[in-house]
Amino acid sequence: MFQASGALTKTSKKKLIKLCQNIAFEDAIGAHPYVRFCAEQNFNGHPPHISFQGLAQHYGFQTDMLDVTSNFDVAAFFATSKWDKKEKRYYPVGESSFPGIIYYAEPAFYILPREDQSATFEFVGWQPLKRPAQQRAGAFRLPSGHCFSRLPGVRKAYFRHNRAASERIWQYFDGGAALFPNDEAVALSEEAQDLVYFTSSQIERAWTNLEAWERRSFSDKQKKYLFRSSGLKLIAKPPLSWDKFNLESCPDKLRMRLNSELNNVRFRQVYRPA
Repeated sequence: MFQASGALTKTSKKKLIKLCQNIAFEDAIGAHPYVRFCAEQNFNGHPPHISFQGLAQHYGFQTDMLDVTSNFDVAAFFATSKWDKKEKRYYPVGESSFPGIIYYAEPAFYILPREDQSATFEFVGWQPLKRPAQQRAGAFRLPSGHCFSRLPGVRKAYFRHNRAASERIWQYFDGGAALFPNDEAVALSEEAQDLVYFTSSQIERAWTNLEAWERRSFSDKQKKYLFRSSGLKLIAKPPLSWDKFNLESCPDKLRMRLNSELNNVRFRQVYRPA
């Protein structure tokens, strides 16, 4: 797997806010008519793998997951393109005196349990919303303070930046548009990233995730201080909904959409633990 992108917030207060926003978006994703329909299906006796946190990560939320991809072309795009925060778009990297780096890791090494395991791997792949599949996505879960490049078995491939090559890769992915298709979840994710109102359940789950992320517990006094200083507020109902998007909810049409996507599925020789 090739490293694509990923970053963590620096302070507990900021992390708490981001986790609340993340969870609110995950809850909304779970209520999306097509996502909910897919979650109710069974394939050979198993439900589909729907990664709500993986979906949140691909719609701009910061988590303890580090994006990676199984596709070298996708990895090459992220390695040879840079994100312009002001213009909110990718640009091809020009000539540089510094080498580019693509990191490589073998997922099986992190899927099988080990005593010294400091990170775990999760396939994200196909999801009811398009972005993860377009990016051939997977993710590593890293404890706070751990560096991906220092994990056991991670290798580096250095390359020299070349403007012409970067532009060809950038054009191949339509400047990144092919990897970040626009849909209704984009608008909802932008709304979620400004939220300060959350339900008590969402805030409690955020605390649980924060403690797991930082590998420490917070006292009631610390929680009270962080909650107050973060500016978070309690509300009775989830703050996000799909009501204004007029999404398709007819089961027959949702089944047609799922069958259309399943027609693109190809089988491989794989091992699935019992």
